[in-house]
Amino acid sequence: MKMISLLRGINVSGQKKIKMVDLKAHYEEWGLSGVETYIQSGNVVFDGAGLSETRVKNTIETGIREAYGFEVPVEVRTAVEWLRVWESWPFRDIDVVSEGSKCCVVFLSEKPDAAKVKELLTRVEAPEELLVDGREIFLWLPNGVGRTKLTTTLIERILRVSATARNWKTVLKLQDMVTS
Repeated sequence: MKMISLLRGINVSGQKKIKMVDLKAHYEEWGLSGVETYIQSGNVVFDGAGLSETRVKNTIETGIREAYGFEVPVEVRTAVEWLRVWESWPFRDIDVVSEGSKCCVVFLSEKPDAAKVKELLTRVEAPEELLVDGREIFLWLPNGVGRTKLTTTLIERILRVSATARNWKTVLKLQDMVTS
């Protein structure tokens, strides 16, 4: 079964450096096959060989800690879950060719508490839009990712879950990789 793992906070501003060629080799050492990486931000498509998301997540996080000496939160989704994210995209009227970097999906470690979601929604400032759907948050940030107050750090603090974000162009590329 194909899966996607998303590593949070690697290769950003020279911090937590991991070369993708090395990451691919580690995944293979950890028993994962068909490993492909996409860009330097820690997007990996692989065959999980019937392993649970939890087991894969724990294997990757432990392996990175042992290999590199630092913690990296990891989110894992199956190909089926990834397709559901693609199908659930609420902003279909947005031109993703020109605006795809302003459209994001935040992948959460677990479904957040409804009261905390309500609190998060009070932080949305027009024209931005935010929709929570299970373990994902869909964001439309028309003024750009760099100008929003809806950062991953804020989302984690309010929802009290681990999170990592990808823009819609990356989501689409990973969709192509997981279905090929």
